[in-house]
Amino acid sequence: MKRILLLVVLAGFLAACATDNTTKYNPKEFDTENYQKNVDNAVDAADILKDFNQSKLPSKPLVVSDLSNLVQADLFYNQSEYIKAYPLYKVLAFKYKDPRIIYKAIICLEHVSVTNSQLLELNELVNLFIEVDPSSKLAKLFQIKVALMSNNPALAKKDLASLIDNNKTDARAIFLFISSIISSDLTSSSQQALNNFASYAMSNYTDYPEASLMAVVAYASTNNLEQLQSTLEYIHLHYPNWSIPLYWSLDVLAHNNHVNEVIQVVRPILYSQTIPDPVLQDIYVGALINTNQLKEASSYLNRELKAGNGNKNNLFLNLGIIAEKSSNYPAAISYLEQSKTTKMPLKDIVNMNLATLLDYEGSIPEAIKYYQTVSNVNLVPLANFMLLNDYVDLGNYESANLILDKIAQKSGVGAKKLILFKSSYYIGIDKYQAAYDILKNQQGLYAKDKEYVYQYASAAAMLGKTDQAIMLYKKYIKMEPNKAYGYNDLAYLYADQTKEYKLAKTYADRAYKLAPTDPIILDTVGWVYFKLGNVNRALPYIKTSYEITQDPDSAKHLIQVYNALNQADMAKKVVVISRVNLRRNFKQLLALRMLKLLMYAKYGNGAR
Repeated sequence: MKRILLLVVLAGFLAACATDNTTKYNPKEFDTENYQKNVDNAVDAADILKDFNQSKLPSKPLVVSDLSNLVQADLFYNQSEYIKAYPLYKVLAFKYKDPRIIYKAIICLEHVSVTNSQLLELNELVNLFIEVDPSSKLAKLFQIKVALMSNNPALAKKDLASLIDNNKTDARAIFLFISSIISSDLTSSSQQALNNFASYAMSNYTDYPEASLMAVVAYASTNNLEQLQSTLEYIHLHYPNWSIPLYWSLDVLAHNNHVNEVIQVVRPILYSQTIPDPVLQDIYVGALINTNQLKEASSYLNRELKAGNGNKNNLFLNLGIIAEKSSNYPAAISYLEQSKTTKMPLKDIVNMNLATLLDYEGSIPEAIKYYQTVSNVNLVPLANFMLLNDYVDLGNYESANLILDKIAQKSGVGAKKLILFKSSYYIGIDKYQAAYDILKNQQGLYAKDKEYVYQYASAAAMLGKTDQAIMLYKKYIKMEPNKAYGYNDLAYLYADQTKEYKLAKTYADRAYKLAPTDPIILDTVGWVYFKLGNVNRALPYIKTSYEITQDPDSAKHLIQVYNALNQADMAKKVVVISRVNLRRNFKQLLALRMLKLLMYAKYGNGAR
C-alpha cells in the first residue's frame, strides 16, 4: 500500500526512469481518451484470428428464406446494429453449424449481452464453435474462458501460449479481447484458475502492456486485492499515464458488489494526489454513498475544497448530491448552483435536478428559470410539464396555454382535440374556471360533439353550475347510452348538489351495471346510498373505492360513513391526502428520481 502512495507522488520521476517497456510504446496511446477507443473495439479484435477451417464449412447451401435472413443479419452486423443482427444469426448458427455464422453471433452477444439468459446463450455458442471448428485460432481464443470456467488453467495457458507464439504482432489485441471476456460471468469455482492464469501472464508476457491489464481484470474478478494492488503498482510504474486498468478493475469490483474493496484501492491514491483525478473522485464518492458513508464522503470533499485541490465544480456537484441524499435540500440547492457544470448532458440533468428541488421548496420563479434551460430531448417533455404546472400556480395562464399549444402542435392534434386537451388538463389540476372558459367559448362549434359535451358538463358540475351540468350530462347520455361515466357523473351530481337522491340511484345503478368494478363508480354508488340514509350499504362500496384509489374525495366519504356508524376509531385511521399534498409529494418524488438520474450520470451503478 505504501508503495502505491510513493508511486503516485513520484509519477513524474518514474515516467523518466521507467524500464525499457516505456520506450517501446508511445505514452500518448495510453491517455484515457485515446486508449478508450482500443477498449471499445476490444471485441472486434478477434477478427485478426479468423482462420476458419475450410473442411469444417458446411457444403449444404442455405435455403432461400435463410439466405435472405443471413443477408439481413450481415447488413445489421456491418452497421454495428448487433442487437438486431443477433437473433437472425442465432437461429442460423444452430441450424447450419457454420463457424462463420456462429462467430458473428458470438461477437454480437459480446457487444450486447447483459442479462443472465444472454450470457448463457453466449456460452452455448462458444461451446458450439469449439465443437464445430476445434483446431482454429478462434476456437483456442474462445476456449480460454471455457477452460477457466472449468477450473482448467493448464488448458487456458496452453491456448494462450499457442495464440501468442503464432501471432506476436497481434498479441496486445489478443490480451485485450481476453480482458473483455473474463470481466463477467465467471463462477466462484473458477477463481483459483483465474488467479493462476493471471499470474502466468504476468510472469511470461510482461513485454505486452495488455497482459498486465488482463491480470488486473482477473484479480478484480476474483477480489484478490493484494495481487490487484501489486499489479496496479506495476502498471503505474511502467505506464504512469495509463488509467484504464485502474478504472476497469474498479468497475469489475463494483459490479461484483465488492464496494468496500473499491474504497480501499481508491482512498490512498486520492489522498496522495495534489490534483485529484475527478473520475477517481466520482468512483470514491459513489462507493461511499453506496455503503452509506455520507459523512466520510462529505468530509473528504470539504477537505479538498478547503485545500483548493482539484476541480471546484466537481467538488460542489458531489457535495450537492450528498446533501440531497441526506434530505438537506437548501444545502443541496446551494451546492448545485455553485457547481456551474457545463458538460452536456450532465448540465441538463443538474439543472433539472435543481429545478425540481426549488419547486419542492416553493421557489417557483427560480425553478422556472432552470426548467427553461433544459434542452435534452428526453428531459424536455418533463420540464415542460413542470413548467405548465408552475405557470398555473403563478396564475400565468398565457404562458401555460403557450406550452399546451406547443405540446398539442407536436402531437399533431386538430382544433377540437386541442380544446379538449387544454380543458382536460385544467380540470385535472382543479382549475375548473379556466377549463370552463375554454369550453364555453367553443360551444357554437362543438355543441354536437360527444367528447366536448362530456367535458363541458364536467367543468360546469365542478363549478356548481348544476342545472347546466345536468342538461349537458343528459345530452351526453343520449349520445353515448352504453358508456358508464355519463350515468355515473350525473348520479353523483344529483347526490351531491341536489336532493333528488332516488333519481341519483337510478343513474348510479345503470353506471354500476355497465362497469361494476370501476372504483370511481363504486364511490358514487356508495355515496348515493349514504345520501339515501342506507349507511350500512354505503360502507363496502366506498371502502373498496378508497382502498383502490386513495382518492381524497373517497377518503372524506369514508370518514363520514364511519362517523355515521359511530365508528370514530375507524374514521381516524382513514388518511385524507389533499390534492395540494399529492402535488407536493409528486414534486418530492420527481426530485428523488432526478437525484437517481444525476447519481447514475456521475457514478454509474456505483451508488444507489
